[in-house]
Amino acid sequence: MSTEENRRQLVELVTQEVLRALSAQISPEGPAILVIGEPELLPKEFLERHTVCSLAQYAGCEEMARWEGVYITALTCTQLADIALGRDESPAARAVINVLLQKKPVRMLETAPAHRRMDADWESGLYRRMESYVETLREFGVQIFAAQGASPGAEKAKPGKPPQTLPPKQQSGRLVTEAMARSLAVKGEKTVVLGPETIVTPSAKDVFLHAGITVRRDLCK
Repeated sequence: MSTEENRRQLVELVTQEVLRALSAQISPEGPAILVIGEPELLPKEFLERHTVCSLAQYAGCEEMARWEGVYITALTCTQLADIALGRDESPAARAVINVLLQKKPVRMLETAPAHRRMDADWESGLYRRMESYVETLREFGVQIFAAQGASPGAEKAKPGKPPQTLPPKQQSGRLVTEAMARSLAVKGEKTVVLGPETIVTPSAKDVFLHAGITVRRDLCK
């Protein structure tokens, strides 16, 4: 082997070692997360620690092994119903269902469901059905979080306004959700009177507890 060949091989070895050392010094990108909705509604410091991917990117690579989890900041009524009913025709529903089946985290902003961002009639049958889908997602393992530390745009999205009090007769057989409980807490309610058949979701009970709201049932009505 000639001296020139030895020199060339030595240069190649040195180059490979230098490149390997440089690669080790480069900080890897943060773990990839799939965001359904607007990423701006998530806290800035959280976004800086992750590589944010959209549904369009997910459609090009539906292998969930590359995703750390799914974060939902906006969800249409159709997407919400599809996920709750296990229909995976749309990319959003398919992503959430796939990641849940792989036991990876799915977190949803409490104002993400479209019906909670409307000035809707909370007593309507459709509103209650949508809320039942939200509870189904919670049962599936979807974690629902408040918009603390999110961008100002998140404050514009508010759930429908429930009444200030909950008369027993009107609330018989109805559902008190987390959104309704939060609205009552914001309005400074100290006592809530419910009918004997009114159902209070676990998350609503937590809101009442932390807000110091007393829940009383009128069993005579």
